[in-house]
Order: sequence, then C-alpha cells, then structure tokens
Amino acid sequence: MVKEIVPNNHINIHNFIMDRINNKDYFYSTFDEFYVPNRFFFNKEHFNHDFMIYGYDSNKMEYYLMGFDENRNYGSSKISFLQFEKAFFSENDKTGFIHLLSKRDNVKYDFDLRLVYEMLDDYYNSRNSSERVRMNGCLLVNRVFGLEVYKYLKEYFKSLMCENFDSDIRFLHILYEHKKCMLMRLEYMYKNNYINDNLYIYDGYKYIEQEMFKIRNQHLKYLVGGKKRCLSQLVDSLSEIEQKESELVERLLNAIYHKL
Repeated sequence: MVKEIVPNNHINIHNFIMDRINNKDYFYSTFDEFYVPNRFFFNKEHFNHDFMIYGYDSNKMEYYLMGFDENRNYGSSKISFLQFEKAFFSENDKTGFIHLLSKRDNVKYDFDLRLVYEMLDDYYNSRNSSERVRMNGCLLVNRVFGLEVYKYLKEYFKSLMCENFDSDIRFLHILYEHKKCMLMRLEYMYKNNYINDNLYIYDGYKYIEQEMFKIRNQHLKYLVGGKKRCLSQLVDSLSEIEQKESELVERLLNAIYHKL
C-alpha cells in the first residue's frame, strides 16, 4: 500500500504498527533519515530510505528498527515514537510504500542440485539468469551479471580515483553479503554430501569472504578520509578476488557435475 493511505484515512500510525507487530507482522516502509538517530544522514541531509520495524516498547514509546547505522553497519537500533512521526510523515517522503511482512512456517524448499549447477554456470559465464523466467515478465535488461561484476566495479573505482563524486558503499556490501551466502550454501552442500573435495572450495570462499570484508572496510576508510590510495589498493584486491573466485567456481561446477 502507499503511505498516503495513513493520513488520508486518519489512521493512527502507532496503533496500526503495534497491532500488526502483535499479529506477528513486520512493518516495512520508508522514512526521512534526517530525523532518525544513529543514521548517517541524521541532522545532516534529507534522505529517504527503507527500514523495518520488528518490535516496540509501549512504556518507553520506542520502536525497534533494522537498518544501516551511521557507520554503514546493518543492525538493530531504536527510535522514539515522536522521532518516528517526524521521519515517517516528512514532507520529503510522502510517496513511499508500506509492506507488511510475515514469516511463513508451512513452506518447504527442496534442494535442487541441477538448478544450483545451472545458476552457478550462469554466474561463471556472466549470463543473465532472468532470461530463464522471461515468460513471467521478469526479464532484467541493462544489467551486469555474475563474475563480470568485478570488471565494472574496478572501472567504477578507477573513475572515482580520477573524479570526485559520491560513491556508494552498497556495491561492495552486497558483494560481501554474496560471499557470506556462498559460504552458507557450501556448508549445506558439504554437510549433505553434495560435494566432497576435502573442504578446498569452502576454505577458498572463506578466504574470499574475509578479503571482501577488508575491501568493504577499505572503501569505508575512503568515505571517511577521502584518500585516493585506498581506492588503488581496493582495485588490486578486487582483481585478486576475481581470479580466485573464478577458479573456485569452475572447481565447484566440476564437483557438482559428477553428483548429477
């Protein structure tokens, strides 16, 4: 639903949120981070961003939020009801959305090893995986996929070395999150005997995850200090990870292929 529904229908936003939380929903929407404590743009600049409320304390009149803090770390924080009202009803963020999210306990996912192989092959060859579901109107165009992401990220940071423009930490953070997800997938596949190579691939991805964490923090150092040499080191590290991951994915594809 759109946010305008709340004021247009004279809905008490606090009663609505607390009622939905009591019914095991999560409240997902947008607000103006100028009014939100522990956010990068707090009292600095009007900036609309999404957030999720997962709980509240009616006595203290506080909500519990999930989101990125002022140090660009994802985690939990608190906001008073009054601060929330200012952020949620900001003149700068009138056209946002409201989604109610809930956990579905009755869903069962079957592990499809062949699909894992096909999607991993797309990743290795930088193919557009959305073409598989284009009949559903889900085709993504003008995007970069798979390992080719490294090429464009390096070009992005090389441009940043020569020019001055606002850089976005989310690119590297998403890449770091991807490596964390890959580790969890590998752990599941090792545990269930889908692959068996004495943990070589897992250890390799563990190294990549640790290096991606360092690279992301290297970018944070640049955002704080503005030193261009941080970017040069970052590009070199991305090249190393690109080469290492390409080798690991090829090895993983071969390991899965022999289990199909």
